[in-house]
Amino acid sequence: MRIPLLEDDPLVSAGLVDVLKELGYEIAGTAATLPDAIALVSEGEFDCAIVDRYLLGGIPADDAMRLLRERRVPFLLTSGFGASDLDEEFGDAPYLQKPYGFARLRAAVEKLRPHIE
Repeated sequence: MRIPLLEDDPLVSAGLVDVLKELGYEIAGTAATLPDAIALVSEGEFDCAIVDRYLLGGIPADDAMRLLRERRVPFLLTSGFGASDLDEEFGDAPYLQKPYGFARLRAAVEKLRPHIE
């Protein structure tokens, strides 16, 4: 599975890249800012994406998530905030609250498989 990773914390991003690769996933790129996230998800074919709710500068990743939905790319939403922080538009997205274990991450990514043709 090809996965872009939209995460603003460089240590979290590096750790996730390593773990996801060990689990057999291909990382299609990383982005920490909204402009970089939009550029990344605008190109290429992806099986799913992992999206931090807020990117660098505390900017919501809403535009990137809208683009993923337009392209019919399922995504896993992560955040240090509770799920109550999600508005109606993205409240149905699979969600992991940080900190989470890698077993939970793998299970959440695998649950996206039925949504992938």
